[in-house]
Amino acid sequence: MAERLNRELTPVTDTWMAQLQQLVDDAESLESLRDGLDKLLPDMDLEQYAEVMAQAMSVAALAGRYELLEEMNGR
Repeated sequence: MAERLNRELTPVTDTWMAQLQQLVDDAESLESLRDGLDKLLPDMDLEQYAEVMAQAMSVAALAGRYELLEEMNGR
């Protein structure tokens, strides 16, 4: 589960991290960093990130239920 989540999130988070790193490198002050973040946020693909996180939460819930059933059955 963790490997799949990492595989699906890595392209999104790598892009974000590269954009944030560039922003920090270019910032001349905290104010310019803040302003850059305000401009950058609308361009980030939060929909894809949210979809993958929702899938991960569902998988985690199912895994928890499976583990509970295994314990109840003495396995």
